[in-house]
Amino acid sequence: MSIYLRQRKHGKDNYFDLTNEEIYCSELIYFAYKDSYGKNIFNTTPMTFIDANTNETHIYWQKHFNLLGIPIPEGKKRYCTQ
Repeated sequence: MSIYLRQRKHGKDNYFDLTNEEIYCSELIYFAYKDSYGKNIFNTTPMTFIDANTNETHIYWQKHFNLLGIPIPEGKKRYCTQ
């Protein structure tokens, strides 16, 4: 429940960053599920913003991260969970 309240307080994480106060949908799952020792049961995996059809960064993501003023975090392990 505290994770839900944290998300409601800070909003959606447009940066896909596990280290900030906002939470993206996969981050909510990552932080919510822990084993009996309190360790996260899901591993972080590199996130990709590459269009599978063109093998180039999708224009949506180019615009998205450009508006945020940050480089596209292609391949950064901290951004997504599976």
